[in-house]
Amino acid sequence: MQVKKRNGEIQEFDFQKIKDAVNKAFVSTGRTGAPNIFFENLEHWFNLVYKQTDNILTVESIQNIVETQLM
Repeated sequence: MQVKKRNGEIQEFDFQKIKDAVNKAFVSTGRTGAPNIFFENLEHWFNLVYKQTDNILTVESIQNIVETQLM
């Protein structure tokens, strides 16, 4: 899976970066981290969106998916 960054650069998608950022956000609110089921659902959504694109996720689409799943 690839991701198109805001500067136009294309890189391999690193799901661990998303997990780390979400966990940091959870910890900053006094929680121990995001539950595993959240990441399973998130990964599922990434795969669905990825299949509907030209095989490249944008940073904006990743951000939208994460925000939607957090709500």
